[in-house]
Amino acid sequence: MKPHSDVEEPGYVEPASGSKRSKGCPTDVQEHAPSYRQSPQYWYPDGSVIVIAGSMGFKLYRARLNIYCGYFAERARTGEDLVVGACEHGDSEEEDSSRVEEHTTTSCANAPGLTQVRIDDLSSTDFTRFLDVLETPQLEPKPLPDSHIAASLLRAATRLDCQIVRTKATRAILAAWPDGLPRPSAPLRPFQDAIDAITLARACGMPEVRRPAFYALLRDPAFWTALAADRRAIALPEDDLLRLHEARHTLQITWRVFVLKMPGEGRADLGSVCKKIDVPMGGPPRTCQSAAKDARACWRSLIIDSDMWEKGAVDPICCMLDEKNVRGLEYVWCSECMRSARYKWFMTRRRWWDMLNRLFGLPD
Repeated sequence: MKPHSDVEEPGYVEPASGSKRSKGCPTDVQEHAPSYRQSPQYWYPDGSVIVIAGSMGFKLYRARLNIYCGYFAERARTGEDLVVGACEHGDSEEEDSSRVEEHTTTSCANAPGLTQVRIDDLSSTDFTRFLDVLETPQLEPKPLPDSHIAASLLRAATRLDCQIVRTKATRAILAAWPDGLPRPSAPLRPFQDAIDAITLARACGMPEVRRPAFYALLRDPAFWTALAADRRAIALPEDDLLRLHEARHTLQITWRVFVLKMPGEGRADLGSVCKKIDVPMGGPPRTCQSAAKDARACWRSLIIDSDMWEKGAVDPICCMLDEKNVRGLEYVWCSECMRSARYKWFMTRRRWWDMLNRLFGLPD
């Protein structure tokens, strides 16, 4: 089939003697319905509407779209749709049907009398994934899509006001970016994923995604290295970067003040909790240093000499304060004192997590 641009425009070229002259298509139809490729999956022979997303056309059932998508229902109510006029091009039925099979470039002339809707700000990929969910309902629940496919679904569902697809996409994105306190020693994620999540959340009205995504950037050294190397490569507005700098600085100071306090410092009942003499399983007895005159200096020395001092400053909420992470602690503090320290750290990190909404300028 010839591309639309190669078709001779009737009215400008005289037909040969005895040949069938094509009637001209209205100019406004040609301007509003440029060429598109037919979708290989979603081009129903008895479809009642052509939806154009990106460079691809989809021939679908309008009644179904009206039921599930507020966007289409509103267009039908207000009469905004363009009805493609009938244009006789002199093509045979065999030639016309072959175009559908080959999924080649087509134009309004191949679908006379159909309603046509062009959605300029929706890509064909996003719309195809959207239709994969809307047009193929499952009797059994399918696994949640990965975060990249879920982002496509959310963009399309938000644009088309489709609650059924938005619900599925939202569940998948919240599973990928839960807004709960992250577990200690949580693995890092590619920082570009976090940037994409922030952009998506802002565009599609999901503020609960932004706090975990912002903190993923804050705790990732690779993000700060990339930012220092080329600010233009980081697709975030200046306000976001300023808030990230402020939050990072605030948490670093807060962490260093917190971690230098030895276990039980400030607790009046520490004397009744401390074992004084602790006997580890399979080990010799040891004396807890909590009551020693240099206990505070001993604790600070151990923290600074270990990697906890800097490690926690980079990632205070996910940095695990435990005997396993601090060299020598198991030999100088009893198990009850360390249990008290871990509990205090757990409660403090929860308070820090709650503080992030204010630091990132997010709603509570």
